[in-house]
Formats: sequence, structure tokens, C-alpha cells
Amino acid sequence: MTRVTRPARTAAAFAATALLLAACSDDDDVLPAEPAVTASATPTVGDFCSALVAVDSALPNLDQVGADEPSAAPTAESSAAPSAGAEPADASADPSADSSDSSDSSDSGDSGDSGDSSDSSDSSDEGGGGEGEEPPPSPAQIAAQIAFLTPLLAEEVRTAPASLASQAATVQRVLVAAPAKGNDYDPFSDPELVPADQAIDQFALSNCGFPSITGTASEYEFDGLPATTPGGPTSYTLRNEGHELHEMILARINDGVDLTPRQILDLPEEEAQTKISFIGFAFAEPGKSFTAFYDLKEPGRYFILCFMSKGSDAEHNFQGDGPPHFTLGMLENLAVGKDATPIVDSSAAPSASSSPEMQH
Repeated sequence: MTRVTRPARTAAAFAATALLLAACSDDDDVLPAEPAVTASATPTVGDFCSALVAVDSALPNLDQVGADEPSAAPTAESSAAPSAGAEPADASADPSADSSDSSDSSDSGDSGDSGDSSDSSDSSDEGGGGEGEEPPPSPAQIAAQIAFLTPLLAEEVRTAPASLASQAATVQRVLVAAPAKGNDYDPFSDPELVPADQAIDQFALSNCGFPSITGTASEYEFDGLPATTPGGPTSYTLRNEGHELHEMILARINDGVDLTPRQILDLPEEEAQTKISFIGFAFAEPGKSFTAFYDLKEPGRYFILCFMSKGSDAEHNFQGDGPPHFTLGMLENLAVGKDATPIVDSSAAPSASSSPEMQH
């Protein structure tokens, strides 16, 4: 499960996906202002699986919620984290109780671990230098994000099987509190959340029956990625068997665009952003894995790539300064739809120096 927000995302992972996220920032339809949650009298496993997908599919773009609110540093009162299951206006907790220094896991995959780069520098941009730290979310934006998260996570808690009730409540408590804890806080390194997240992912992988997109990353290739997938709710897993940080960014090429992913990545930043829609990502340190559950609602042409920089290994504190991995071969096409056929793409990979803005 991804549950990746701007504050939840580690610095290196956010740097890798920031511009793809920006491609969605001007689309009023990216995230609904008030997510609809339909309750059934007696929750089923299917209800829980749907609730999980709703959370995971929303959170990669959570940083766009309330983005138009005034950007002022949160006050001590507005930064207080809400308690589990409480309404945002009435909840409070100690924001100093985060564990962003923990680097055990960023999320869980089918192996029960995933990469966390909380020890990495905030300026470990893929293919380019850092542009300074993200400003903290304003109190108004924090309130908007919490208000958006609350019904989605509440539905996950409501539909959770008895065996996952405590785990779902833990996830709710930690994630609803996350927006108030700032850009450097990574809830997925929280030792309270990690085992809860792992248990939920394992259950979903075993019981939800979703189609799977699973890729194994090494230097510098993906292995095992499918050429096609039927779409709809889908599990999305990265296994990192390499020595460097790797990720699988998932983007959809917008309807009416006849360019290949490589051609899009060669475009100037602003033009490239108009050609794609960001769906989500998985990110893992060497030897770990990461699972997300996304709803691939729209059939069409998608692509998967890794923006991490060559040399992003432990020896260099996971801060590479080489070309982005996608220029070295970590760029794959994916056709989504019931009757999808593999995409034929014979275009050459872009050079490491092309479209530097898209390499952040």
C-alpha cells in the first residue's frame, strides 16, 4: 500500500516524482474535494479491498489538496496531530512523537519491507540539483488534507476484517496525523505503523484478487513487468534486487498524445507535463520491496520508469550524481485495458542531458 503524501514521502522519493505530480496540479478533477464513501450494512472483504484502493489511489496526489491555501508555517496548535478516528477539528496529539529518523521501512510489499530514504539528503534530485526544501504546509492546507483523508481512512477501518481491525486503526491514526508533521516526516518509518502496514498488504495480496504489476529492479533494468494489464484495481509491487535505490513511477500518456514515453521525456518540462497524468509509484532501498494498490480506471498507454540517479547506493549515502536510471534502460511501456496489446516502441532512449527539468 502506498499511502504516499508529500509529508509522508521521503525526500529522495519526492524529488523523483515532484514534476510528474505537477503535471496533475492544474487539473481540477485529479482529486475530488469531498471523496464519496458508500457504506454497506455488513462489510465484505471486497469492501475492504475497495477502501484500500481508494486510499492508495488518492494519496500520491494528496499534496495538491489545499494547495491554493495561504502558505504559512503551521503554528504549534495547528500542527498538533489528531487522535485516531477523531474529527480533525477536535483531534490533537504530540507532533514531536514522529520517528522520521527511523530507516527500517518506507512501506511494505509482499516481502514485508520497503525502501525508506529518510537518511538521504533532501537535495538528492535525480538528474539535477536540489532547489531547497519544500515549504511547510499551511494550517489551512493541513486542515484540508486531514479533512480529505478522514472519510477514506474511516471507511478502511469500518470495512477491515476483525483480524485487521487494530492494524487499520493504527494506519488511520498515523496517516491522519501525518500532514501536520511537516515535509520531513515519513510515517512509513514509524515503528508503530510498519507492522500494521505489512499485515494489511499481505492480506490484500492474498485475498483481494487484483491483477498484479510486479517488477524486479537491478542496475539498470526492470525484470518481470507485464506488457499489458486489464486495468481496474491493481497491485503494484517493486522488488529491489540491485545495489542502488530504485523506484517504479507509473504515468499515463494523455488521450490524443501520439508521442512515446522517450519522446515525452525529451520535451521541455512544461510541455511534457501536459502530455501525462501521474498515477503513483513504488520506491525501495536495496534488498527491500514496496507494494501499492492503484485503480487504473482509464485504459490507454502507460509507462513505468525510474528517475533515481546512477550512483544512488549506500557507498554514496544513496545520493547519486549520475544520469537518471531511465536513460540507462529503466523505462518500460504498459498497455492498460481489457483487450490491450503490447506497445511497440522502437524509439531510442533519451540522452542523460535531455530535458533536465524532467529528471528531478
